[in-house]
Formats: sequence, C-alpha cells, structure tokens
Amino acid sequence: MASPFDPLIQLGKHYNEPLLLFSQEKLDDPYLFAIDEAYNDLCGLIISSSCTPVEAASPLIFNVNNLLKSRIKSFEDIGAGLNWRCFVKNIARLLFEKISLLDAQHSSNCIINTESELLNGIAFRESGFFTFWFTSDDIYILKKELKPILSALKTRVLEGQSSRAVLSQNKMPRSIVETLQRMFDRSGILSAVSLGIGASANLSGFALEISVPHATWWVNRFPEGQNKPARTAYFHRDESCLVPKALLYLSDVEDDSGPFSVCPASFKQETSPVVAAASRVFWHPHNLPENTLDKYQVIQFTDNLPKELNVNSHYGFDLPDNTSASDAILNDETIFCGHSGTCVVFDGYNLLHRGGLCRNSPRIALQVMLPLHIPTFNKWMQVLSESAL
Repeated sequence: MASPFDPLIQLGKHYNEPLLLFSQEKLDDPYLFAIDEAYNDLCGLIISSSCTPVEAASPLIFNVNNLLKSRIKSFEDIGAGLNWRCFVKNIARLLFEKISLLDAQHSSNCIINTESELLNGIAFRESGFFTFWFTSDDIYILKKELKPILSALKTRVLEGQSSRAVLSQNKMPRSIVETLQRMFDRSGILSAVSLGIGASANLSGFALEISVPHATWWVNRFPEGQNKPARTAYFHRDESCLVPKALLYLSDVEDDSGPFSVCPASFKQETSPVVAAASRVFWHPHNLPENTLDKYQVIQFTDNLPKELNVNSHYGFDLPDNTSASDAILNDETIFCGHSGTCVVFDGYNLLHRGGLCRNSPRIALQVMLPLHIPTFNKWMQVLSESAL
C-alpha cells in the first residue's frame, strides 16, 4: 500500500481518494525509471570516490534528455514547449543539488562540543527535527533589537491588514543578524544540524511574521467537494535539500494560535528521486514570465505529463478531509506549542510540515534559514549547465 505521506496527484485529474505513487517498486514510465537508475548509480560512484563529475553525470544527463525529448512534441503542440523544458531542467537541478549534498556528506568532518549537540545531531539525522529553548534573556535581547520592526508589523495588524507579505519582514539589520548568530552559535544548533545532515550549516536568511486569525490568504483554498479548508491545510515539503530551517517563537503559542507541526513518519519516505524532484518544482512551469499559462492551459499541461510527475509537494490544501491519507497525516501530526523562545529545527525537504493557521490568537515567529556549505556545489552545477538541457 502506498505511503499516506506521498504527494497528491491533482489538477486536471479528479479522484475520490488521492492516488499516491512513491511506494511503487517500479515506475511505469521507462524514462523516469531510467533516470532513477542513473541517479542511484551516480550516488554509488560518489560514495566509492571512483569518478570524475563529468564522466559520472553523463548517464544521468543522457536519461534526463531522453525524458525531455520524449514529450517535447506533445507540449509544443499545445504551446507549452518552453514550460516542459523549464520543468525538466528544474527537476535536473534538484537532482544535482542532492548529488552535491551527498558529495559533501561523503567528506564531512563535523566537530561536536557537547553531549547536547551530539544528541540533537542524532535526532536531526534520524528524525529530521529537534527542539531547543532559548533563555528569557536571549529572547529579551532579540525582541529589543526587533522592536522597530515588530512595532511596524503590529501597527499593520491594528489597521486590519492581513496579507502575509504585509505582515512579514524578510530583511534584517546587521545588528539583529549578529545577535542571532551569537544565539545560534552558543546554542550549538548549527553544530547539531551540521552533524545530523553531514554538511556545514550556516545562518543566512530570515522571515519575521505575525500570523493573525483574520488572515484571508488561505480561506478560499478548498479541496474538491468541500466548502471549507482541509484539516491538513498547508502541509508541504520544501523545495531545496540544501536549506534546513529553524522556527523560533517570539510569542507564546497555543493550539489556537497556529503552532508549527511535523509528521515524523514522513521523514525520508520518498523512494523515487525524479518524482520527488518533480513534486517540488511543480508550479515553476506554470509561472514562466515569458509564457504564463491560464487555468485551462495548466490543466492541459498536467494532463500531458507522465502520471508519475503530476504531483505537488504542497498538497495539504488539496487533500480532502476523511480520506485515508488525510487521517494518517493528522493522526501522525506532532504539534509544537510553547512559550516564547521555543525553537524547532527541521529538515523541511525530507519532512512533511506546516505552520498552523491561527484561529483565535496571533503568533509571532521568526524563521531562520540554515543553508549548507557545499564545497563542490558549483562544480556539479557547472556540469549541469554545460549539459545543454
């Protein structure tokens, strides 16, 4: 039976029960099966250190090109040839990101200073997440630094604004970045993530957001046949395997204020690399500036995909209530309520997760990106760029 945590086939296909794919022992489409085979062979060569990038990547690139050519005519016939090329190229990009991470993991030498860092690192490697609690002194200093930004966001809340873009701030002054760097260095979070994932984690990229009960960005997202949001709304996996994250609460968060949650059983349950990559770049070809597709064209595009690629990792909004997949996710959901200073560190690529939707009280949280330092990343990306996909 298919895992309940696999992406949902959607758009142009209507099922009473979600059709789930990753647990298939073999993909039906021979082009996709060949890509997975070539990808796994390349992983083996990297682990054995018996290859050069160009030589090792050739079979993978060859099979990705075969996939591209296999359907280019049908997409050109509906005016979506550029979209199909973009889709396949982005699939290749994510496959090569995973290859570069494996390359880094193979030569990783992380230094651990405390037992806590070791235990958190093991938890991150085996479960995809761990929790940390910053002291009240740490949070007091951070909030003091953030006061001008928080005041501006709270003013917008009082004005009745509800847009996520308006109620969030992504750029942080240098002083705040330095404060966060000191906090995360002292906490051992970066060392734990580096140990757990097998590559050096850094701190770069922030999103401070006030989530409010009157937000409207999610209200009209109803699954087929429902007149209310799905109970699994916003469950998703992240696009890149190279950016673990930490979510730090700056307010007390209870059940009614949109707590963060994960599904532990979903961790690393995907078995097809090419389908996993496709699910994460699903929307890219529909939003090309040069050739934006309307709703009808999106349905045409997805109907012409191999059925295994008609998947989306952001499927929480579209999963109908009271289905086996919905029930399995909700039964497995681990919810993180806590005081200001609670921090959840997680692998968003491999772990199904969501920020909860506020019902009665607001939530103030800071998302911190922990991008990985991959010494050979540019090398692998150059191999991909020279492949003329």
